Formats: sequence, C-alpha cells, structure tokens
Amino acid sequence: MIKKLAYTIIILFISQTFLFAQQLSFADTNMIGKKKNPKVASLLSAAVPGLGQIYNEQYWKVPIIYGGFGTMAYFVKFNDVEYQKWLTAYQYRTDEDSLTIDNYPMASTEQLKKLKDEWRRYRDLNYIGIFVLYFLNVIDASVDAHLFDYDISDDLTLHIEPAYIDPRTLVYSRNISTYPVGLKFTFRF
Repeated sequence: MIKKLAYTIIILFISQTFLFAQQLSFADTNMIGKKKNPKVASLLSAAVPGLGQIYNEQYWKVPIIYGGFGTMAYFVKFNDVEYQKWLTAYQYRTDEDSLTIDNYPMASTEQLKKLKDEWRRYRDLNYIGIFVLYFLNVIDASVDAHLFDYDISDDLTLHIEPAYIDPRTLVYSRNISTYPVGLKFTFRF
C-alpha cells in the first residue's frame, strides 16, 4: 500500500515538473554565461535528481545524492524483509490453525506484534527519508543557482557602532522612562 502511494506521488510530481518545464523559453535554459536560473535548476533536479547540480556546475554533489538514495533504498529493503518476517510470524501465531508451525515459540504474541510494528515503522521512516532527500536535492539546486554569481570578495564587511534611536518614533508603555540606545549594524557589499 505504501509503495503504491509512494510511486503515485513520485509520478504525479514528475509529471507536474514536465508541465511547468514547457513554460520556459530557450533563453531560460541557456547554460552559457555566469548567471544560472533557479527555476531551471529546480526543474532539472526535480526531473532527474542531480541534474540541477550538474547545471550549477556542482559535479561533486551528484555522487553524494545518489549515494544517499542508494543507502536509503538499501535500508528500505532491509527493514521490509525484517517486517515481512515478523508479520508472517505474527500471522502464524494468531491464525488459530493447529497445523501451523510456530518458528518463534519462546516469544509471546505481544512481542511478535511489537517487533512487527517496529520494523514497519523503520521501513516507513526510510520512505519518508527518500522523499526528504529528494526535496533537499531540489532545494539545493535552487539555492546554488541563486548563489552562483554571488560576490565573495574581500569587500564584504560588517561594522558595529552605537546608535541613538529617536524616541518620537517608538511607542512606549507607561512604565518606561529612559531614552533608547542601541547598536547599529552596517553591511557593505
């Protein structure tokens, strides 16, 4: 049930991505030049995870993304195998058939139910992890495109100095009778 729901959500999201991709012009998808379009990077990364990072020339992130997906898929499979094992054991215990062989006679029915529920929870959390990783991939592509041409020269400075705040611009309560003093932060780009 959860697998079908997960596949349906992925297919719907990807189909919506392709519908929005048709609204872009050729000028938006031009990869030549220093500026990168965040919308294009997001759409590329949503269509194929890692493609937005390639568009943003962040090639080193692609193996990390696919390594994360591979790791999450491995744990989904591992937890699903364990869940199926304990589900079968629980079903054998509760089927009230005298011919059924109980593979875990030392465990109580409550313990089998608890183990079954625990492994299902782990599997479901890994599915959620896959979706989170997918959306983080899209967000990362968009943020990298926004910051692609960001200036990181030595002219970036922060100055802190005392400042006087005009009391006429503030709204006071009746019990405050002092004049406000504060700090002024100045950023120079």
